[in-house]
Amino acid sequence: MTPEQPPTFGGIDDWRGQYNTVSGPEKIEARQRVYWLAVETDETVDGLKRVDLELETLIALQQAGVSNKATIVDIGCSFPNFLQLWKLHNHHGRLIGIEPNSKQLGSLAFWQPSEAGAGDKESYVLKPGVTKKGFEGIELYEAWADSLPLSSGEADVTTMMFMMYHVPKDLQLKALQEAKRIQKPQHGIFALATRGKNNKAELRQVETAISEELSRLRGETVVAPPPVNSGFTSENAAVILPEVYEYVYAYQHRADLVMNSPVGAAIINRAVWSLLDKYVTIDGQPPTEEQFSSAVMHVLRRRFLAASAGQVALKDVLDESLFVASDSPLDLPSKFVQL
Repeated sequence: MTPEQPPTFGGIDDWRGQYNTVSGPEKIEARQRVYWLAVETDETVDGLKRVDLELETLIALQQAGVSNKATIVDIGCSFPNFLQLWKLHNHHGRLIGIEPNSKQLGSLAFWQPSEAGAGDKESYVLKPGVTKKGFEGIELYEAWADSLPLSSGEADVTTMMFMMYHVPKDLQLKALQEAKRIQKPQHGIFALATRGKNNKAELRQVETAISEELSRLRGETVVAPPPVNSGFTSENAAVILPEVYEYVYAYQHRADLVMNSPVGAAIINRAVWSLLDKYVTIDGQPPTEEQFSSAVMHVLRRRFLAASAGQVALKDVLDESLFVASDSPLDLPSKFVQL
């Protein structure tokens, strides 16, 4: 398999089957904890700390002329932290969140698909946007990225923050076109944050080592999960966005994360356990929890014993990119490069 055709999460090219489940939100949250390690423990290399691309997005869009009365639609909003960030920065326009997995939002009644996975807007049953304590002023809807329940030209800004790698490959272009459809013609702005193909390569090595140990314990080959973000990367975005927008700007951020502390150990442990059901034999059989626990302890103990001896337990790369696009030229911070 070539780098241009990487495997997708769990080997299934469909985010609906992976995350629209009871355990889906917990799996997502466990993986995300790795990215917040540098903020929570201040573990950095060469003075580099995690850059909050959500805040970078807000600042860039404000510099590009987005007013505090603009209608902003965040597609794949999860728990709508990004929209709440706009509220904290004195935004008075409409804030609309789209999320296909309502379990992340307390099982509220949003737009409910009458048939799971249907790809046309007519398949959705109209229900009003709802608000909930803590989300005041934010409209929330349940819908897929490739079929948004909003009118054409309704938004000033559409955003996709670290979510496109959950969209099936054959629907990614359509999802971007939908984001553009609901924007104001010519003057709408789009922002997308995603990760590079080499993001967290070291954690991939940990997962491979666990699969090798499981293979030894079971006496048969156990396959490691494919990378979570292989379905859409910064490299993909640089190719596909110019097909949709006339002007595309990119900002890339890379930082090293060093994980040597007890907090780091706990976060890595939780991250690998979130993928227990994705380690399978050739015939699709998962390991038992006892086998998995033994394999994880074997791999992580070696790494953190090395850390206690002054060596690095795990040094990983945080590789993130922010793209801003429009059909009109934009005035963005100098760190952005026009593609």
